[in-house]
Formats: sequence, C-alpha cells, structure tokens
Amino acid sequence: MRVTVLICTRNRAKSLDRTLGTITRAKHPKDGDWELIVVDNGSTDETQQVIESYRTKLPIRTVIETASGLSHARNRGVAEASGDFIIWTDDDVGVNETWMDAYLKAIEANPKAAVLGGKIFPDLDEPETDWFRRNLDLLGELAAYRDFGDKPLLFDPANGIEPFGANFAVRTEEQRQCLYDPNRGLVPGNERRGEEVDVVARILSQGHEGVWVPESSVQHYITRQRQTVDYVKAYYSSQGQSLGLDEYNRSTPTVFGAPLSIWAKAAIYNACRLVMRPFNEKLWVRSLIGSSVQNARLKVWRAGGTVPSQ
Repeated sequence: MRVTVLICTRNRAKSLDRTLGTITRAKHPKDGDWELIVVDNGSTDETQQVIESYRTKLPIRTVIETASGLSHARNRGVAEASGDFIIWTDDDVGVNETWMDAYLKAIEANPKAAVLGGKIFPDLDEPETDWFRRNLDLLGELAAYRDFGDKPLLFDPANGIEPFGANFAVRTEEQRQCLYDPNRGLVPGNERRGEEVDVVARILSQGHEGVWVPESSVQHYITRQRQTVDYVKAYYSSQGQSLGLDEYNRSTPTVFGAPLSIWAKAAIYNACRLVMRPFNEKLWVRSLIGSSVQNARLKVWRAGGTVPSQ
C-alpha cells in the first residue's frame, strides 16, 4: 500500500465530519493504494457515528486509543498504518483538491525525502475578531499558518522552514524509528505542544531530506473561541511551559527560583501588555505573546522544573 492518511481526534465530531467531507472531494489514488485511519482518543460525542457515515465513501477505519494524549494517539496510528508513507492531517481542517495527489507526485519525484509538508491557511469563523485578523502575521504559529511559497525547497528547521502537524507526511520506516514524545502533544489538562516539530527535527538531523510541497494545502478552521485573548494566552503559555521544561537546569543561578533574565523579560512584556493596547496594537499583541511565554517559563522554573498544578 502506498499511503496511509492519519487523523487523530477527540470530541470534535462536527469538525471531523467537515474534514472527512473535504477528503472525499480530493483526488485519490486507486482503490487499494491508500487507507484512512481515524484514531479516536477517548471521544464521548458522535465521533464514531460520523466515521461510520463515511464507510461507503472512503477506505476508512477507526482505532480506539485509550491512553489520553495526542502523542499516544499518533503513535497508535503509526503502529496501525499499512502505507509506505503516512500523510498526517487534523480534525479541524479542509483539504484542497490536490492535497493527496501532490504528495504522491512529490514522493515519486523525491526518493530521498523522508518528510514532506504543505501549505496551511487559517480560515477564521465568522464573525471574525477584528484585532485577531489584523494581527495574523504575528499569530501565524497559533493559526498553524505555513506558506513558504510556490516552489519546492528543502526544509531547514534551524531557520524555521519546517512543516506543521495539520499538513505533513513522513516515510513510515523513519516514522517508526522516531515516534512522538508522550511528554509533548495535547493532553487533557496539559497544553504542551510541538510533538510533530520534534519528530521532524529528529528525522532531518539523521541526514534525511525534507521537501516542501506547495501544491498540497489545507484550510485550518479557527473557531471564535480561538480568536480570544484568553486562548492566545493559553496557547503561548504552553510554549513557555515547553521551553521551561527543556531549559531547566538545577545548577543555573536563580533569583526567587528563576534566572534573572527570565524575570527581566517577563517584567518588560507584562508592562507593555498592560499599557500598549490603546496606542500600538501590534506591540500589544507582541507583548501578549511574550508575557504569556515568559510567565509560563517563570512558573516552571519556580516549580522546580515541573508544570505547576492549575
């Protein structure tokens, strides 16, 4: 079998239905050359009914993973996959018509490539939050925005040229050698992210190539709830948690439990966040992001290299 398409989901039946609908309208390989696996990570809504409704439209099957967490779900999907390549997408996207076909052509054209990735465009639910739309250039990571242009190129994580989880593909052999870290990836009660970026970096560090596939794109649905200050703070706090956990070192000199440099950055960002919104919206958004990251780093350091309980 040439490819396995993998989607991990939890309690997003309506969104999953929309995603699967777009996959039915995309160009597919011939029957028997691909499969679609949905890993259900503990849903209690109508997720299974939605999957069942596509049995006659797609070569779909479902797997139940009881261990909570996106990395556990991803790893279960990897274990179940039959394809030579795994194409990953999320339960909150819409794929374009050439999404899968473009990957198949790129795989044939780039035999050395172990990782491939395509475009991701944010699709904001109406009514849009004005300040969020105006600052998508700063919030692109939260919206999973990826667009490195219309020409193929090689990935370079050191310079930020890497795919995101809503639209990437990995050769199954290398994927099974580099599984997803259960300490990363969304878990109920823990928003630590970056499990797919970590995997891609590890694979590329082994000397494998990663290729940009511009003809493959998805629309990433951004709900109204994600277009809020609270969500922005939560998202970038999870980044700060990850950074704090990765950098924590008991031998580093600290002041009140954290390095002085982190205290200084947090103080500057917090001050700007509190005063800049009426005067400079861009600077306020930058400060909102920065304060969320630095405050979370502080909490991890002051908790002794752990994520403090909520």
